[in-house]
Amino acid sequence: MLSLVAQSLVPDRCFLCGSLGEVVCRACVLEIRTSHHEHCPLCGQASVFPVPCICGESSISFCTLFSLTTKLRKYLHLVKYNSQKNLISTVPMLLAEPQLKSLALISKTPNVLLVPIPLHKSKEKERGFNQARLIAQALSRVTGAPLGDLLVRVKKTKQQAQTSRRSDRNQNTARAFECPAQAEVDPKTLVVLVDDVITSGSTIMAAAHALRRRGINRVWGLGLAQEDWRGRGY
Repeated sequence: MLSLVAQSLVPDRCFLCGSLGEVVCRACVLEIRTSHHEHCPLCGQASVFPVPCICGESSISFCTLFSLTTKLRKYLHLVKYNSQKNLISTVPMLLAEPQLKSLALISKTPNVLLVPIPLHKSKEKERGFNQARLIAQALSRVTGAPLGDLLVRVKKTKQQAQTSRRSDRNQNTARAFECPAQAEVDPKTLVVLVDDVITSGSTIMAAAHALRRRGINRVWGLGLAQEDWRGRGY
């Protein structure tokens, strides 16, 4: 193992491209910031946060900060599967005007609470952390909105990436979450559910249903990234 002195002499390399100088280099940051147009995860139409999509498929308004580009996919893969959870501390440096504009809507809303989508306890034990919570913590520092844990995952679901049809995703996440009786929150609170990737929105909607069963009806969904809707087999 390198001594502390030796480590200080080793220059940082970009985790995403290997170039010297920074943990995430400027070129990779700019690629992650590639033009991103928010769209409804249910129908693919362009959406304007925080207004729910006109398709009427969901009463939840979704906000996503980035498109799931190759670089961002690698970024999240390193966090989730290579134990590089410290990379999440770089999330604020990824943000530019479009992302900050959406986050400003959250920070200016009264009685708002950021709630990370929980992992099943066995999955969190295996991984050692919940990436959605780390992202929520980073965004809490940016927005000033407090963090809260209102949900538990009571059903061990398959990874949503392993299911292609919307009906299968909905079935996979049905009744996956509960809001424990001891979780106290003012019903007027706006809960912003935070996840790493939004694909069909099924996970966040299942979490929202759990909150609504407890009388918490003001819910938004916030994802770090959103998969491209075009071409998905729904």
